[in-house]
Amino acid sequence: MRILITGGGGLLGGALVRFLRQKEHVVACVQRRHPKDKMYWDPLCPIKDDVSYDGWDVVVHLAGENLAQGRWSHKKKEKIYQSRVQGTRYLVSLLDQQPNPPKVFICASAVGYYGSSEEPVSEKAPVGNGFLSVVCRDWEEAAYTWKKARPRIAIMRLGSILSLDGGLLRKILPLFRLGLGGKMGTGQQKLSWISLEDAVRALYHILVKDTMLGPVNVVSPHVVTQEEFARSLAAHLRKPCIAHFPAFLLQMSEKMRALVLSSIAVRPQKLQESGFVFRHPTLEHMWNSLFM
Repeated sequence: MRILITGGGGLLGGALVRFLRQKEHVVACVQRRHPKDKMYWDPLCPIKDDVSYDGWDVVVHLAGENLAQGRWSHKKKEKIYQSRVQGTRYLVSLLDQQPNPPKVFICASAVGYYGSSEEPVSEKAPVGNGFLSVVCRDWEEAAYTWKKARPRIAIMRLGSILSLDGGLLRKILPLFRLGLGGKMGTGQQKLSWISLEDAVRALYHILVKDTMLGPVNVVSPHVVTQEEFARSLAAHLRKPCIAHFPAFLLQMSEKMRALVLSSIAVRPQKLQESGFVFRHPTLEHMWNSLFM
């Protein structure tokens, strides 16, 4: 297949590109920076585009401003929103005008769509409240703005992707290796996670299986609390897990409230019902894989 990927320079995008090329698909990446061997785009300034949008069998849209990087100032939140919502509308409008539009369009989203949830929710759960829920809702709606073309559309509601190469785990691992890992707030907030390998495999499963459409929760079936996650990682590293970061300190930051203190429990109902088998269904499976 001919597959076009936006956000190919990110953690998930980079791993996906390697996976697809190993399977001998034709893959092209689109990034917002000017790489030497990749096409360039700027969804907020279309005139700078250097991309051919015609003739792709599949388009996987992963691009978006990094949530975890920097303080959530008004300007940063605007970038987070516009890079996802306006960027997706722009991409869809361009693809929709092509003589040969894609047959499959896969767009990223996040479990932040659901807002706060204590009990695991399926794809049928309603949208939540808060900044991230609004971003995800409008992001997903933008993916459905096709007017002429009618590709199969799937929305990946991604949990925290865990990998030694980037994301949450790479940020916190130095602290845990020093024995400084521990509980954030009460530690009882739920964490919906997935290993990078399973995230890539799930995306490919969605890509090749014609029945996969609409929102799909891309998370492990084993939801844990933040404290369980911290204790599990510390135990595997044979380090103590005694640090405590009080909630009142973390609550001063909107970003920390949304990304660290919020409780998001999600179950991958569609993936499981479609026959997808996780290689890392539990944290123990993943630690054994990552730290062999």
